Amino acid sequence: MSPPGTPRGAPGATRGGPGHALAVAELLIRGAAVVDPEGGVEPRSILVRGERIAGILAPDVPPPAGVQVLDARGLHVFPGVVEPHAHLGYGGADMAGHFESETASAALGGITTVINIYRQYGRAASPYDELGGALRACEARARVDFAVHLALLLEDHVRSIPRYVAEHGIRSFKFYMAYRGEDGRQIGMTNEIDDGLLVEALSAIAAAPGGVACFHCENTEVINRVARRLRAEGRQGLAAWSASRPAYAEAESIHRAAVLGAAAGFSLWEGWPLRGWPVLTMVRGSVVMDKGEVVGKPGFGRYLPR
Repeated sequence: MSPPGTPRGAPGATRGGPGHALAVAELLIRGAAVVDPEGGVEPRSILVRGERIAGILAPDVPPPAGVQVLDARGLHVFPGVVEPHAHLGYGGADMAGHFESETASAALGGITTVINIYRQYGRAASPYDELGGALRACEARARVDFAVHLALLLEDHVRSIPRYVAEHGIRSFKFYMAYRGEDGRQIGMTNEIDDGLLVEALSAIAAAPGGVACFHCENTEVINRVARRLRAEGRQGLAAWSASRPAYAEAESIHRAAVLGAAAGFSLWEGWPLRGWPVLTMVRGSVVMDKGEVVGKPGFGRYLPR
């Protein structure tokens, strides 16, 4: 949290230089236990200017004149939590309406950015010509910031990856290794992405700066065969759905995704849960949730090209 050569905990220590930060700060979050991925948990004060952190200081640095002070003693301050896997608008529901209601829930949970999986429902899949209008409609209703994982289901989608990057700033793409053939027809999904097309798609994503590939890992051939046998036995419902997806079908698919991803230059990651309940959520320097009350207005959230 400190510039090179500045001891941690020294009065005025800040990434941007103490004098500059104090001169431009508009908000001081004072005396918090700051959770820093680089330095662990340390008592600090945070200076905010506009929508950005201007500096991270020692906890006892006096605030500059005219700066708003938020007393955070006894509280932890985390970097903004990102929800990396949401399905707002699932099944053809009002996506913009979901953004208004569900980003309020996100703010209550301390989430400052939602990454939504975007795909088409209730009609034949097409090359996402409606995407720009859909993003603008969601931005008009969102209370926190958001980005998009774009589901690639068609060969036309794969050919259009450079356009999605250039026109919408999308660099994160979702693949379903399940839901092809009989398995896909059960949920109304058209999925043309076989392993050969997947390799081509991964190569195109790797060419985009910061490109990310996300996988739903299940072996669709295994699932189709097991599900067919279960239906012949008269088994239906959630228990049969679970039984049609044995663990080895997922494990094999994860391994295959890792091999194909590594060939295109990707590495794997996985998330982990956070426990606890926030008392304040801030997005770009503004409070969107305070003590269980959502105060961020619809339309405050921004679409973040990645």
